[in-house]
Amino acid sequence: MRLPRIKLKNEPATYHCMSRIVGGERLLGNREKSVMLKQLKAVSKFCGIELFSYCIMSNHYHLLVLVPEKIELTKEDMYSKLLEYYGPRSIQLKRLDRQIQINGEMSDRDFERFKGLMGDISSFQKLFKQRFTIWYNYENDRKGTLWMERFKSLLVENSDYSRLMVSNYIDLNPVRAGIVNDPADYMFSSYGEAVR
Repeated sequence: MRLPRIKLKNEPATYHCMSRIVGGERLLGNREKSVMLKQLKAVSKFCGIELFSYCIMSNHYHLLVLVPEKIELTKEDMYSKLLEYYGPRSIQLKRLDRQIQINGEMSDRDFERFKGLMGDISSFQKLFKQRFTIWYNYENDRKGTLWMERFKSLLVENSDYSRLMVSNYIDLNPVRAGIVNDPADYMFSSYGEAVR
């Protein structure tokens, strides 16, 4: 039996992540999946996580992501990332702008706090799930958690073959569920997006 390899700090790692809607309910229609996909891409870009493949189903999602070994950013780079992610009129940016006007730059404390979100699989998943839950609950006049539990993640061997096998598994989800016969016909997967 081969034991899983443990990721060492400061080395790139590939993860297969999955999370289910609470109670297994099928709450995600096409509109929700579209919003989720848009948010997924925004959060992965913000956190510096490379999205290899994805599939968003009505009650769960699968992701294959590459977490970089290290992300080097200056305070100016971080501000640009925050501006793009939150938007110029957000509370977060307004607070930072006030701080920069007073001190001339972002505080070391804030910089380190935001830097901690970069290249971290747990922070990425938390931001993504939190952001989508806030949107979903607001749109559906709902309260409480949307997700069954903490996300699951499996460390994938860093090889093209291993990533391809996991991507195939992810992209064939809608075929196994009987939604489509050809994975290219499913619009909420990386394979369907690539074919389109």
